[in-house]
Amino acid sequence: MPYSVTFALPEAAKEIFANPGDTMWAGEANEPIEFLVGRHALVRLDGQKHKRERKLMMPPVHGDRMAAYGTLMKDITDDVIARCRPGSVIDLQETMQEITLRVILETVFGLPPGPAQDRLRAVLVEFMTNAVSPTVTIAAILAGGDRFRDFLSQKWTKVVDPRGALGGLANWLPWGRIARSARDMDRLLYQEIAERRKVAAGRVDVMSMLIQAVDEEGRGLSDDELRDEMMVLLIGGHETTATTLSWSLALCLKHPEVLAAVREEHNRVFAGGFDAARVTELKYTEAVLKEALRLYPIAPAVARRLKQPLTIAGYSLPEGVLVSPSIYHIQRDPKVWPDPLRFDPSRFIEKRPRPSEWFPFGGGVRTCLGMAFSLFEMRIVLSTVLRRMKLRPQGEIPRLSQRGILLGPASPIRVTVESVD
Repeated sequence: MPYSVTFALPEAAKEIFANPGDTMWAGEANEPIEFLVGRHALVRLDGQKHKRERKLMMPPVHGDRMAAYGTLMKDITDDVIARCRPGSVIDLQETMQEITLRVILETVFGLPPGPAQDRLRAVLVEFMTNAVSPTVTIAAILAGGDRFRDFLSQKWTKVVDPRGALGGLANWLPWGRIARSARDMDRLLYQEIAERRKVAAGRVDVMSMLIQAVDEEGRGLSDDELRDEMMVLLIGGHETTATTLSWSLALCLKHPEVLAAVREEHNRVFAGGFDAARVTELKYTEAVLKEALRLYPIAPAVARRLKQPLTIAGYSLPEGVLVSPSIYHIQRDPKVWPDPLRFDPSRFIEKRPRPSEWFPFGGGVRTCLGMAFSLFEMRIVLSTVLRRMKLRPQGEIPRLSQRGILLGPASPIRVTVESVD
């Protein structure tokens, strides 16, 4: 494993994010997650390949396109809320995952409710459950994501076949479970890509738009590139968004004045009924989400690999070192954020923190492409849930904990449903 230097200094983050990507490579630094998303995913690319693919990926998840998805996001949220019964106890993470996964499957994949959506949902849940196990996470980090991916595909995919050497016994082993679920995921994704290529013209879901996208030379994305980008959108747009929504709801329930302000804003902005074009007016709700992300980021740090010797924040570092601005430490630095452990959405009202002081979506040329999509969706879901549901927390907010390569609640966040409007 290469040497790594983690910085808890905003000035270091500023220097790293200012780099155009020629002497610091994020794709190489993200090698441990290759077994999750694939070697053609945007997060694994550097240089011209990264620029080309980012340009192809951007239109479907930005600007007017998001507003086109807004009504569907609201309808999905309302449908999940309607199935929550007063008096029941729900796990916020599970409930939010149901919403966010359906949003991804219907807006990104263009899969309406039905057997195809059910199959992909079941396989993804199984894959993620196996992928975040401590054994698999440690193996991917120690071996390297690319080698671990090859190990699974070349060594274990045949073994997990019922006719393989170990038969059904392989399904009891961690390598067998992750290899089987990865194989099933690939089969479904490649099948969906092949079918969608036949009917993509005129459709407005993200997958269809990416199939039709071409670069300056008229080249589109290959099946392998599409498969890997779909995995990024599935994992990044489902798991991480649900986690942030869970934290945000728990914090609002603990602070009644914040909850009341979110409800008031929702009622005011949508007094004439829901209008996706007005979602950007939910400024206070956005501030709540950003403050939740400050306290409870979805990743502990971002990383770059140095392609030549560089000096960062006064420290001289050799080529090959991984440099990582710590999201967790900088976003809780009392010199930057007074009373840093206090939940205070007003920090983000009519204020824009420096990109080196708040960066849960990364920074610089590697800022997460799905940031705008995620914040748009979360404003709709958070305000709708708090407007329509009266929830009572079952206990204290759990501590932040490592969950695979991501961060999340150390224990389930359970609430009692008191009423549903």
